[in-house]
Amino acid sequence: MSQPWREAFRGSQKLTDFYVHLAAKSERTHIAYENRLKQICDFFGIPYVKFDPQAVTQEMYDTLFKEKSQKAKHSTLNSFTSVFSVLSKVYNLGLDVYFLIEDDAESDYVTFRELQEIINKTDKEVATLCSFLFCTGLRLVSVSKIKKEDLFLNSENPFVKNVYLKGGRYEDFYILFPEICLPLLKWYMQYKSQQLSNYSENPFVFVSAQGHNTRQYIYFNVSKAGKVLGRAVSPKMFRTGLAVYLKQMGVQGPVIQMALGHRDLNTTVKVYSKFDKSDILRELNMKKKEGLVGSNSGINTFSTFNSNTVQTVTQNIEKCPFCSGVIDHEMLVCPHCLRDIRRICPVCKRFLNIKWEICPYCKKKFDDEFIKAKTRDDV
Repeated sequence: MSQPWREAFRGSQKLTDFYVHLAAKSERTHIAYENRLKQICDFFGIPYVKFDPQAVTQEMYDTLFKEKSQKAKHSTLNSFTSVFSVLSKVYNLGLDVYFLIEDDAESDYVTFRELQEIINKTDKEVATLCSFLFCTGLRLVSVSKIKKEDLFLNSENPFVKNVYLKGGRYEDFYILFPEICLPLLKWYMQYKSQQLSNYSENPFVFVSAQGHNTRQYIYFNVSKAGKVLGRAVSPKMFRTGLAVYLKQMGVQGPVIQMALGHRDLNTTVKVYSKFDKSDILRELNMKKKEGLVGSNSGINTFSTFNSNTVQTVTQNIEKCPFCSGVIDHEMLVCPHCLRDIRRICPVCKRFLNIKWEICPYCKKKFDDEFIKAKTRDDV
């Protein structure tokens, strides 16, 4: 639904050149610029229909920047600066604008240690989305469009194929910390298979309880991680966090740029011709051998359904509670008797033995009707 103020901007002849300049950018970028333009008008008390870009002055920029810098994050200040920069360029205003370094304040990104805390303390659905954002460094728009057929999780170096990037480009992306991300991602896909009857027919990986692959679903769940960290959390903070963490590990700048799929990738490769995509894995593996990467230290990756011990996938063999046939920990149905062998705890969302009457993780007790409904085929 279009707002009156947005229609006022888009219908203004004075802003025609401004929108021509934004024509090559996405609709999402249009909306972001318009939102900041609205806030600029609100700050100075300018009616939307009367906003004249030619009347923007250096004093206006300095006043807003000084006022907003008292509370706003660097990324927010830079978004305002971007609007002033475009106005200055399009209308030859000659404004002296300045961008701040966004990763010099920890509140602008999620650290690796904070990711550990999120995974260990928050909802598993939230943990999956947060870990995937961090381990791939992808933007929200890219993650929302990932399809199951593009996941190559069993390759030696797991990756996502043909990822949609800002500007309409497509590129393959490595999952840089698979030991952290993959167990959660596999759980997520099993969980959605149980939650949605048609999930197998849905081409997208990350979908809501209604089966929609919306950005709002991802953004809303990721924001829940803020309860663990005690501050607001957004998807972009995981992308920035990965870049900062790789930099702290000593990974070279051009390799970080390729890992994040920046728009100027071709220029980077031409200038630093000795670097290519394989250097991402080479550098990361080298840092792991040097002990500079924490691997999954301190992280409960939920790689098993067995409550007695935490084992690797190859070691984690169980028996069917009905026929005692040998089953794998990832199986939802026994291949011998064809009965359901897992249930999902409605509180912590872990997969449990279908005959358990209480969740050993969150202490949720299941009523008799719930148990009977889940084991009805045993009669």
